[in-house]
Amino acid sequence: MLEKKYELAVEALNVVRITEPFAQHNFHQSFIDLEIQFCTVMLGGTDFSMASRYSDLLREFAGLDIDERIVASWMLARIAEAAELHETLAVLEEELQKLLTTHAADREQLRASLASLVDGCTTIGP
Repeated sequence: MLEKKYELAVEALNVVRITEPFAQHNFHQSFIDLEIQFCTVMLGGTDFSMASRYSDLLREFAGLDIDERIVASWMLARIAEAAELHETLAVLEEELQKLLTTHAADREQLRASLASLVDGCTTIGP
């Protein structure tokens, strides 16, 4: 997907889809389905159904790591954009911005915590 080789991604994701069950903290079947629909839409497909049920999906994905939630929100936004669902797109873009802000704050907090550990250490050697 990152290389925009959507046909190959759909094939690979369909293989992953049949290797379930997935650990709930890692992935949901719905996440794989979203990735497949995103790739299909990027290839010109017209099944935009997941954008229509975005609120249910975001609730379902709430237990996933923030990185996965960012990716899911971004993919849903791109599907809504392709479907010209302007109100849905606006909601999803807002959700995406909230997630990105939270992610940046979490990273900064981690960076500060690590810096305080480093400041308290002494180095050994010349």
